[in-house]
Amino acid sequence: MKSLRTLKNAAAASSLFAFAVLAHADVPSSVTVDGGSTASVAIQITLTSEFGGDTQTRILGSNVSGGGVVVFRPDSEPFDEVELANLEFQLSGGTLEYQFLCGGILGCLDVTVTLDNIRAILQSPSAAGLDGGGNAGFNADWRLVADYTITSILSNSAGVLDTVSSVPFGGRFIASEGDVFINQLSLGSIASSLGETAGFQVELVTSVDLSNTSLSGNFDPLPPKACGSGGYCGSIGAPGCDDLNCCIAICELDFYCCETAWDFSCVEKAIEYCGVTPDNDDCIDARPLELGRHPFTTRNSSRDGPGLISECANETNGGILRGDVWFTHTPQFDNGVLVSTCGLVDFDTQITIYESCNGLPLACSDDEPGCAGGSSRVGFEGVAGETYY
Repeated sequence: MKSLRTLKNAAAASSLFAFAVLAHADVPSSVTVDGGSTASVAIQITLTSEFGGDTQTRILGSNVSGGGVVVFRPDSEPFDEVELANLEFQLSGGTLEYQFLCGGILGCLDVTVTLDNIRAILQSPSAAGLDGGGNAGFNADWRLVADYTITSILSNSAGVLDTVSSVPFGGRFIASEGDVFINQLSLGSIASSLGETAGFQVELVTSVDLSNTSLSGNFDPLPPKACGSGGYCGSIGAPGCDDLNCCIAICELDFYCCETAWDFSCVEKAIEYCGVTPDNDDCIDARPLELGRHPFTTRNSSRDGPGLISECANETNGGILRGDVWFTHTPQFDNGVLVSTCGLVDFDTQITIYESCNGLPLACSDDEPGCAGGSSRVGFEGVAGETYY
């Protein structure tokens, strides 16, 4: 059987990375409130006494900071559940002016409320499913804490507001390729009681509008279950994909390799960063080629096979090829076959056609005239059904 071997010379340095294997089943992400986030804090105050009562609401504009940890499940995309492990929003304070019980002969009761160090704190983890748009709704215990001062003509009081309520919380959670973005937040109203002041019972309902607040963070994408098994390696071979540590590292560099396919670009990264050899380094593993253009690399490849014929042997190469990779081609018809790297590569190449792995060389090209950068081009007469290396 005749055969064809295509070989290329390339010097390529490789660097080895040390990789850690991730073992957790969940995917946690630390998230932080984005700069420029704001909230509207509506404080509804109700004063009641034996003579009647009144309810007034004022709105305080606040800057928002804070963050926490969210956990996505299952252990790889697409995620269908998110857990709020811990979360806290810190809101800037301010002063609100109220007027109560207006309309009597004594006029209005002016009340000034000052709030500082406002915090909304998730009290315990809460999980919920994600819909197709990344939305999730929770019913969780939230703690509202704030320093307050209430001033009126009747009395002055100060203290710490500290209330826990079970309220709804929701948001849109987008987690993709290691990035997390959370927005469209909503938090239910939290009711509090400040007890009696100057003969009035004081009740507060605090509503925090977080629609202008967002959080961002990152997560470490876990490899697909195929990592280490070669299951995502496609039709071009498995360099790197069947090595669990290498697969994890390359998927962190380019998530496409795990999410879609372990294609040639993934193989190139594995060869460069993990030090693996091309899948067609040896003649026994020659890669079959149809007519057309095909990517290749010679990084980390070794030399095997017969020597060169006189057309390619010179003082520089000593009559041998270094750093070769192998291909096969079987023509469907008796016809001329052209094998070329002419103008298609950025390193020096040689191409040799063989009748078998250890057979005679049939044709060779090195530094073909008119081909830039030492690239090559060689033709031979192919016989239908014969395999050339």
